[in-house]
Amino acid sequence: KQAQGVFETKEGRRTRMMQKSQTLNAIEYVNPVQAVTNVNDCLRERKIDFQELKDQFKRELKVEFPQASEERLQAMAQRLLNEKLLADEKIARFPVQYESFRPNLSLTTQDRRYK
Repeated sequence: KQAQGVFETKEGRRTRMMQKSQTLNAIEYVNPVQAVTNVNDCLRERKIDFQELKDQFKRELKVEFPQASEERLQAMAQRLLNEKLLADEKIARFPVQYESFRPNLSLTTQDRRYK
């Protein structure tokens, strides 16, 4: 009897899961394989776009660290490129502190909630 009850609950759940969902927007749905492909394409384009800058970083690092291996130079150039891109995005997203009219409350208030 217990096995029959478990089977019925699992069968009910299976049939419920196999039904088409009315809330799913079929036009805008992107399946997981396509989503991963889109992300990989964006990363590939970004790598190709910034390849010259990375090569320039690598040449400068080769002068600065002549004994470093190729893998280490590659890693340092990649880190510098990522830091530069993050800094550029931060500047684009957030205004410069002295250009805004709101004071920085974290410097003047005693209350920890404003920090």
